[in-house]
Amino acid sequence: MLNIARAPPDVKFYFSGSPPAGQSKHRLATVTGPDYCLAAMNVAIEIPENVSGPLRSCWKDVPRGVLEAVAAEAYRSGALTTHQVGELLGHGSRWETESFLKRVQAYLPYGEDDLERDLAALRVARG
Repeated sequence: MLNIARAPPDVKFYFSGSPPAGQSKHRLATVTGPDYCLAAMNVAIEIPENVSGPLRSCWKDVPRGVLEAVAAEAYRSGALTTHQVGELLGHGSRWETESFLKRVQAYLPYGEDDLERDLAALRVARG
């Protein structure tokens, strides 16, 4: 569960229950920035010390690195869309997500058959 007390000051929180007295129906806090849903999946992994050391030396923020690795692989496998990757990583725009996917070389499979199909569709659209 997201710890509200530790969240950045520019975060919006939404909840699905009855709001506290004086609060709007869906907003718990009015601030600007990325939206976080209070219902979230927590995943805990144990990384042995002999593996965590090299990760810490390569990644400044190991939890963020793990999250980005999961997002990239989920995109590559088709489990997540570009939009969902952006939501997972808290990106502010599609372009930020596209830049991330390019940086981690997370490309969807696109073969010669796909290209031929797209070119045929383009020819039909052009008349």
